[in-house]
Amino acid sequence: VNFVPIHPKPGRNGTPDQIQSRLGTLTGLRGYIFTVHNLIDDVATNHDALIEALPRAAELDLLLIDTVTFVGGTVAEIINVPYVSIACALIDSTPHPYLRPSTISHAPYATTPLDKLHNYLLTTFFIQTLISPCRRAVNALRLKNPALAPVAHTASTDSRLAVISQQTPLFDFPISAPRPKHIHFVGPLASCASREPLEFPWGELDGRPLVFASLGTIQNQIMATFRAIATACAGLKVQLVISLGGGSEEEARVAAEGFDGDPIVVAFAPQLKLLRRCTLMVTHAGMNSAMESLREGVPVVAIPVTNDQPGVAARVAWTGCGIVIPVDRVTVDGLRSAIKDVAMEKSYSDNAKKMQEDIRRAGGVVKAADIIEQIVRDYQGEKMG
Repeated sequence: VNFVPIHPKPGRNGTPDQIQSRLGTLTGLRGYIFTVHNLIDDVATNHDALIEALPRAAELDLLLIDTVTFVGGTVAEIINVPYVSIACALIDSTPHPYLRPSTISHAPYATTPLDKLHNYLLTTFFIQTLISPCRRAVNALRLKNPALAPVAHTASTDSRLAVISQQTPLFDFPISAPRPKHIHFVGPLASCASREPLEFPWGELDGRPLVFASLGTIQNQIMATFRAIATACAGLKVQLVISLGGGSEEEARVAAEGFDGDPIVVAFAPQLKLLRRCTLMVTHAGMNSAMESLREGVPVVAIPVTNDQPGVAARVAWTGCGIVIPVDRVTVDGLRSAIKDVAMEKSYSDNAKKMQEDIRRAGGVVKAADIIEQIVRDYQGEKMG
């Protein structure tokens, strides 16, 4: 396969690194609004990057487009090439999303009339107020091409051929109608082979139950949360590993001096390998980290920060795979209690093991590749026919 990666140019809000650094300091609605503003900016920059880069791929058979690259489908339509959407973040695949909590909501799944009204109002606010500027930005570009009709909402920019999600059937709320056939829940797509090898002080692991804490590579500048995690674990018979998700190892050593207890603190950790030794993971509930932990059958304490993380955390709670503490409600006592409960109550581990089996059945990257290759074969057959 001749794979051509396409990288957008810096937008009005800076380079990707600058944007991530700023987002790393934000929580809740402020973080989500900042993300939406950048997605609006990305519509133009991604459009220009795609149009500029595609002549380098003369024999292009397929585009793989992140579901939040809203303009990608428009470019695919312009050049008449099929595309598959890859959902790295949480998606709501139900035909009736208004009946369930929004993907940015902490709300648990419930079916009372009051709950449904809450879901409807929040989802309407999410779609009509927060995310609709992205739709308008896409339509501004589509209107320049007479052959393209406006999209009704951002979900309309997803591929009709296939949407590949890192969720699994169990890692979702109940649905009232069958999931559309073109939406495929295949589970996590990362593997050790896809990541650069990292050094780690494996010899310092001493056999105590292992707690791995990571807030990802974006929401990693909230040092007060890391300090609370360290203090919570200091009073427990566990060994804590903290991955700061950025910076240098020297900065990690300096940070460790300000943490209670004796945690191993690193700038980056070999997460997939480390999870295989863990009792539990403390995570920001990013889709990647949550699904990678559950793939190893490891329950979690989720501290959602912003964007889709509250929705991911709500599904962690729904499936019984962990305990959720929103970042603005974190206390040392609350964290210590949650870590003790998840580590000691067998139900969390049992439910994580059920999720591990569901992930195994979903097929992962092999299933995703099969779906993509079949679409390419169908497209090539149509061209030859």
